[in-house]
Amino acid sequence: MRDDAPVGTTARAVVLAAAACALLAGCGNDGDDSAAGEPPVDAAETAPAATSAAGGAVGEGTGQADLPAERQIVVTGQVSVRVEDVAAAVDVVRERMVALGGYLAGSDVALESDRPTAELVFRVPTDRYDAAVTAAAESGLLLSQQASTDDVTREVVDLDARAGALETSIERLTTFLAQASDVEDLARLEAELVERETALDQIRAQQRTLADRVADATLAVRLSTQGRPAAQDDEDDSGFVAGLEAGARLLVGAAVVVVTVLGFLLPLVPVAAAVAAVVLVVRRVRGGRRDEADDGGPDDGPPPPAPEPQHVPADPSPSAT
Repeated sequence: MRDDAPVGTTARAVVLAAAACALLAGCGNDGDDSAAGEPPVDAAETAPAATSAAGGAVGEGTGQADLPAERQIVVTGQVSVRVEDVAAAVDVVRERMVALGGYLAGSDVALESDRPTAELVFRVPTDRYDAAVTAAAESGLLLSQQASTDDVTREVVDLDARAGALETSIERLTTFLAQASDVEDLARLEAELVERETALDQIRAQQRTLADRVADATLAVRLSTQGRPAAQDDEDDSGFVAGLEAGARLLVGAAVVVVTVLGFLLPLVPVAAAVAAVVLVVRRVRGGRRDEADDGGPDDGPPPPAPEPQHVPADPSPSAT
């Protein structure tokens, strides 16, 4: 019995030690799992910086959340105005646009025709676009108005990212070029540096063009002496007055057609009269010849005398014996 007691005590100690190890191992696994499930703080914080350093990939993978709060909008519009004097209206509209900080970018003016028109294209500050439309409409009667916008925010972000990546690459190439001693390395680095600088110049030009389009809106103004407002075209043409106006327009149209036909035929009247006179004379001459033919020909003299009747003596009858 004395020998069995130490053995039982030792067995219980071994079991307890094994259970403690198992518990410690389970806690360690749980801690490892929880640590593996949480992303490292450093990696989460450095991910945007790594993405930005990737160059052109930023522009291709830019999401909606990466766009700036201030949108980059390109505004384009067109206004049609009816005026009494096109030449005077051109000067008035131009002065008003210049007063708003704009300038004339293009023009097409036709004043010699029976329907004078003017097509003017202005560039005005985007924040004064509405004032420019009002200024153009006040020069006469507003006939129509159109406007469109183009959001180029993503293009701006993409160009900025590409420009930044190229600038970083140029700085590195410049450093490598200063440290290079081999002729082949110098030639290769210079060629790559020229290529990067050319690409950066092209991107800078695109940035300037895009910034100019965003800063100044484009407004096309059409001036003419004819036309009806769009609101009047949409009105319901019904009722007695509308029918009376339609009948008057129809009558005027018919009168115009008749006058046009008369004007076309009037120069042909003398020619037609001359042709009719010639035809009449010819018919009369032919009619006289036919009458002479029916009467036996032309008159050659008095008709011959009629033959005298011959008297035949009667046979003597035999006397009665």
